[in-house]
Amino acid sequence: MSFPSGISTARYCLSPSNLPLADDDLGVYFKSQVLNGRSPVCCLYPNAPERDGTTMVRFGVGMKLTCADGLVADQQGQLVVTNERLLGMFTSGSIAGTTLDEEVGETFVFSLNLCDIASLKLLKNWWGRPFGVFLVSKEDLDPPFFLDVSVVAARITNNGVATRANMRHLLPLLPGLRQ
Repeated sequence: MSFPSGISTARYCLSPSNLPLADDDLGVYFKSQVLNGRSPVCCLYPNAPERDGTTMVRFGVGMKLTCADGLVADQQGQLVVTNERLLGMFTSGSIAGTTLDEEVGETFVFSLNLCDIASLKLLKNWWGRPFGVFLVSKEDLDPPFFLDVSVVAARITNNGVATRANMRHLLPLLPGLRQ
């Protein structure tokens, strides 16, 4: 399945009663999972990964998305990296002055093709270790976007296990840094 160039976004009001839920336009679906055997959370997936052979890695992150059309989403959520796409879901924070709160179901989701990323800029501490990454879109996209990933806190598996992670786990999955 191919997706158009550029960034696609949508707001959702999710609750356990309407999960699982798919959005074919964004190419995502949402499913409730029990995380580390304790708390249920809504997890973001690429649509039909088992059908098309998509591999994916999901992280709990702190991030900020800024689009040239004035859209700004900020704080924390999930970032999913697949073979060809980057999916994100803000579960707390704000978008355009509206508060997002996963507990009441208010979320904001974006989807983009990895080939639409023009450049990556790593931020490093004085020891030379990465602590952040800026992803900048190609200029000809409508709208152009900028994604600042400032924290990688956890890797979340499909069976609901969250383990500690950091920026060094995310970076090798991004274009231009893949090994």
